[in-house]
Amino acid sequence: MKKTQKTKNPNSTFVCLGEIVGVHGVRGGVHVRSFASHAKDLGSYGILYDEAGQRQFQLTHLSAPKKASKKSEAALLVAHFAGIDDRDMAQALRGTRLYIERSQLPPHQNKDFYHADLIGLEGRDTAGHSLGQIMGVHNFGAGDILEVGAQMIPFTTAHVPEVNIAAGFVIISSEALELETLEEESKSE
Repeated sequence: MKKTQKTKNPNSTFVCLGEIVGVHGVRGGVHVRSFASHAKDLGSYGILYDEAGQRQFQLTHLSAPKKASKKSEAALLVAHFAGIDDRDMAQALRGTRLYIERSQLPPHQNKDFYHADLIGLEGRDTAGHSLGQIMGVHNFGAGDILEVGAQMIPFTTAHVPEVNIAAGFVIISSEALELETLEEESKSE
């Protein structure tokens, strides 16, 4: 499974693979948080695009930071893009999400899904009643979580026994809904 991702247009021909989160040095380097299964895979897709698909980014260098000053920085990559030659240019890219064309992704493995395929699907209970749309897929370290409306549902086979991308829905078990209810009740106490 891929890491946390939200996208404004789940039916887009682009899939978000990373985000520029900071600058590195004075020669145009940036810190990139990769959403690929293996962080460095970000460099294997060739041209990257901004969200609108208007701006292209050609990676000239991609590596892990030599020394991460914080634990959260250990997962970041250092990237250099063609034409980005100084710190000011790099700073202007901060917050830019990096996309590839969907056709560049390899086919799914057995019960694996791309987050972009899940975002926008309808969440339904076992009786078929709508619970809302999947707004995001998150991973805070303990596994993927589906954000369905205001609910956070663990994305496991036990809690989401059926995913039907072609029909546009996932089934959420009653156990997952009970977990969410218990969490809400404990917060109100």
